[in-house]
Amino acid sequence: MIIIPIDLDPAHPTLDDHRPGGLPLFGTAMGLGAMVSALRSQHPSITRICIEDVRIAEPCILSTDAAHRLETVLGDIQHNEGGSFRDALVRTPQRADEAEVAHFRARLRGDMQPSDSTRSLDPPSPIGLTVTGDEIYQVFFHGPSFQVVGAVQRNGDTLTAHLSDLPASRALMPEVRLIEFAMQAAGLLELSLSGEMRVPLRIGRITLSIDEQVLTGATATVAQHGKSSLSGRSSDIHISAKSGTEILAIAAYETVELPFPIDQSSLKALGHRIGCLPQ
Repeated sequence: MIIIPIDLDPAHPTLDDHRPGGLPLFGTAMGLGAMVSALRSQHPSITRICIEDVRIAEPCILSTDAAHRLETVLGDIQHNEGGSFRDALVRTPQRADEAEVAHFRARLRGDMQPSDSTRSLDPPSPIGLTVTGDEIYQVFFHGPSFQVVGAVQRNGDTLTAHLSDLPASRALMPEVRLIEFAMQAAGLLELSLSGEMRVPLRIGRITLSIDEQVLTGATATVAQHGKSSLSGRSSDIHISAKSGTEILAIAAYETVELPFPIDQSSLKALGHRIGCLPQ
């Protein structure tokens, strides 16, 4: 077992720009990014990562502006019919007066060889209104570091989103940026279909192939396929580079209701603009 500490400063842009309900949140994309970084620190030759059976156990909300320590825990290498894997956990460690809190759990697999997959995606031609990032982030709570969506368009029951260009001083780590982009795109499709904003609950599988040079011009396509067994929503998300090559795929992304209040009238107005919902 390997334990890697993470010291959080709530004033850092990656936390200060992520304050749903007003308090800094170390969110799902950051938790999964910490797992990916930990795996790469032990296996530098990895070229492709699969993150399976993701569970968001307890949101990591910082209740004060004091520094906070997390730990990424990588289990020993194990094997099953799918090959070798390591269990991963991001937690707040036990302290003198508080018990350990598990925030994110997942199973990680890493491919040491270049992927044989050359899958290319042809996103559907958008036919709906183009809604810009400026319009989205007048409603969404995300600060500049998390304003990863440049524009979206609906095409029937799918949504196409375009990755924004962030200043280098505010840009997230590539894997965090892509996962956050995928989840926000799924959230915008949900918003346009139901008028609701929801948050991550669990993810069946993420396949990630990162090359920072291919992020420019990346496009996400989201399709929703009904409700999950936990009465949440479930979506599949595919992100392609400008060349059309798939660089991230998420299967069975499931959500639940927001745990904090938000202006519903503004949300519904944004959802209507994206998806032409009845007012």
